[in-house]
Amino acid sequence: MNVVINSRFKDDVFYLDHAVDGNPLFPATGYLLLAWRQLAAYAGKLWYKVPVIFENVQLKRATFLTDNKDTRLTVRYFPLTGRRIQTKQNDFGIYENDNLCCVGKIRAPGDDVLVAQHKIYENETNLSKCEYILERDDIYKELRILGLDYGPEFRRLLKVGTNDYKNFYALNEWTGNWVTYMDAVLQSMALALPFLNTLLENEMDKFKERFAIYPANMPLYFNMDTKHLVAQGIEVEQVLAFPIPRRVDTVDLVLDSAEFCANDDPAAIDESMKASIMKYLESISDEVIEEYRNANNENHVMFRILDKMLSEVSDNNNKQKIDNNKDMKTLLNDILVNPDYDLSRDLINQISSNERMIRSLVDIVCENFVTINLQTFLQDLYDSIQSNGFLLTVFRYKFTEPEIALNSLNGKTCLNNDDLDSRIDNVQWFGVLQEKLIAAKDADNKTDNVWLIANDSSINGIIDVNPFLVDFPVIQTKLFLNFCPYSDILANDLVANVVKEGKVGTYRHLRLPTDYDKCLSNGYHLNLGQTRDLSGLQWFDSRKIPEIQEQFGLDNRKVNQKRVDIYYSGLTFRDVMLSTGRIPGGPEQLITDCSIGCEFAGRRADTGERVMGLAMSKAISTSINANIDSMTTVPKQWSMAEAVTILSTYSTLWYGLIKRANIKRGESILVHSAAGGVGQSAINMCLHYGCDIYVTVGTEEKKQFLVKEYNIPVNRIFNSRD
Repeated sequence: MNVVINSRFKDDVFYLDHAVDGNPLFPATGYLLLAWRQLAAYAGKLWYKVPVIFENVQLKRATFLTDNKDTRLTVRYFPLTGRRIQTKQNDFGIYENDNLCCVGKIRAPGDDVLVAQHKIYENETNLSKCEYILERDDIYKELRILGLDYGPEFRRLLKVGTNDYKNFYALNEWTGNWVTYMDAVLQSMALALPFLNTLLENEMDKFKERFAIYPANMPLYFNMDTKHLVAQGIEVEQVLAFPIPRRVDTVDLVLDSAEFCANDDPAAIDESMKASIMKYLESISDEVIEEYRNANNENHVMFRILDKMLSEVSDNNNKQKIDNNKDMKTLLNDILVNPDYDLSRDLINQISSNERMIRSLVDIVCENFVTINLQTFLQDLYDSIQSNGFLLTVFRYKFTEPEIALNSLNGKTCLNNDDLDSRIDNVQWFGVLQEKLIAAKDADNKTDNVWLIANDSSINGIIDVNPFLVDFPVIQTKLFLNFCPYSDILANDLVANVVKEGKVGTYRHLRLPTDYDKCLSNGYHLNLGQTRDLSGLQWFDSRKIPEIQEQFGLDNRKVNQKRVDIYYSGLTFRDVMLSTGRIPGGPEQLITDCSIGCEFAGRRADTGERVMGLAMSKAISTSINANIDSMTTVPKQWSMAEAVTILSTYSTLWYGLIKRANIKRGESILVHSAAGGVGQSAINMCLHYGCDIYVTVGTEEKKQFLVKEYNIPVNRIFNSRD
C-alpha cells in the first residue's frame, strides 16, 4: 500500500503540529495506523472495525514533513508467507524511499483479551487524590522544554497526576483523531521520567487495541515500573523511549571569549602559540637541527632558508664555499623565487593571524605593500565593510632588522627613516586640543563625546592621551565629523577605550586558542569524542564533577552513592561496539553524557575497603560516584585485576544459565563463541556443575586454545561459521 502525506490537504495538515525542535515529524502512531489500515484491507473490513495487536514494534528512522512537498510512504504486509523484513518474524514494514522507518508484527486477536482495564475504573477519583498534578498548559510547557513542539492538534493531555512517581493517572481528550489521541497516550511516559531530555518512543513490546467511540475525556494509567500503559480499549506493554540527538547548527560557529585587551600588552599571542614559537626560536643543537631536517617542517620556512644558505655557503668543515657577492645574490634570488621558501607560511608569520595582534574583530585583513593609488585602495576596503563595521589600517614607517639584513645581502637600498624624528617632533595637535578642552569646560559646554582623528601615522600619541578625555565634551570640526563615514561612527556612540587595572585597552571577542580545552588533571575519565570511532576517544577532566551522594535513577528510586578510587577498569564488548559506532547509546544518555565504562575495582574513599562493581558509565576513570547497591567487597583471595574480569561476564551467566535456564548438574550445554569472555566463563560454570560441554568457535587458533586450556575434546568443538 502506497500512502501520500500532503500537508496542504485538510485531512493531513494536522501532522505539522507534531514537531521536534521545530521540525515536523511523522508521528509513531501514524505508522501504526497505516499498518492497521493495511491489515483491515487484507481482511476486507474498515480499519476501525478490526481489533488489533501490535508486537515488537520498533522505530528505525524519522520521517520529516514539509508544508510544500509530498511525503510518500510504502506499507508492506506479509501475513502468512513467513517472509522477513530486516529482522526475524516481522510482519509489516513501513518505508520512505526504500528506507525502513517502522517495523513490527501485527495481527487480529484470537483469544486475546484486554486484561488491565480495571486499572482505569476509578481513574478520576485517583487523579483527584494526587499530590502532584499538571494541567494542560503546564504539561505542554514541560514537553516544549524537552524539544517536543506540539501544536494544538497534538495537545490532548488534559491533566496528569501522581503521588509516588510510580503510578500516574491522566485524562486524555478524544476528538475523533486516533493518531493524535494515541500520541498523547505515549506522551504521558515522557512526563514520568525524572529528568529533562528529548524523547521519542522507540520500541513497544505489545500493543492491544479495540477501537470504539468513547466519551470526550478518556482515562489513562501508566506504571513506571512495569512500563504498562492502559486506556479504554488500549493496553501497551514495555514501552521504551530513547533520547534523540538535538540538532545544533554549526554553520559559521566560532568559539570565542570576551576579554579585556590592553593596548600595551607585551604578550599578544596565546600560550599554545607562544610555546610553539619559543621552541622554534630557541638555540638548537646539531641533534635538534637534524631532527628539524627529518621532520614535517612545512611551516619552518625560515629554518629551511637558513639551512639552505648555510649548506651553500660553507662545507661540513665550516670552510667558505662562496667568495663573492655575485654568487650570494644568485643564491638569494633562487630562494626568493622558489615557492617552497615562501616566508608567509613560516611559523613566525602565523602570529599575524592571531586576533590579539590587532585586538579587534575585522572581516577583511589586508597585509601588503600598497603600491596602488592609496585613496582608491582605502575606498575599496571601506565599501567592503559590513554594516556597523570599521576599518583598521596600520602603515609601517620603517623596515625591521631582518629585512635590513636580507636587503643588504641582496644589494637593495633600504628605505630612509630620517623623517621619523620630524614626524614625532612636529605633533602640533596636543596644545590646540588642550586649549579647546579648557575653553569648553569653562563655557560649561556639555555635549556627547570627544573624537580624535589622525591621518598621519599610528605614533601620534592619540592612544596615550585618550583615557584622560573621558569626561570632556566633543570637539566639533568642520572637516570630519559632519561627513561620512565619521558622522556614522559618531552616531554609533562606540566606546573607544577602557581603563582596567591601570592599563588602557578594549573589550574584544577573541577566538579561543588551539588548546583551550586541554588541561593537566589528576582526575579524568574516558569518553567518546566528536567522531564515533576509536580515534575519537578522549580523556575528559573529572575534577569538577560533583560528588552527589543521593540521586534518582531511571525508575525514580533514590540511589545512595559513594566515591570509589578506581584501580582497574573492565573493557566490555559493548564498550568496543559503542566506541566504533556499531551500536547507538541506550537509556543512559538520558542522565549522563558518557556511555562507556561499566566495570571497576578499587577502594572506597570513605572506608578504604576493596570493592568491585558495575556502573552505568564513566567507570574507565580515576574515580567514580558508585551506587552502593551495585558494588560488593572483593574476596581476600582475589586481586583487583582478577575481580574486574568477572563482573559483566558472570552476571550474564547468572541471569542466563541459573535464573532463566535453571541449569542442573549433568545437563548437556552448547556454548557459542566459547573463546570470548562470556564463553570462557560459561565453560567454567558448566565445569563446576559437571555438565557435558559442546562449544563453537570461529578459527582453528581458538579451537586449539580451548583444547589446551579447558581440555575439551576435539569432537565436541564445532565451527560457528560452518
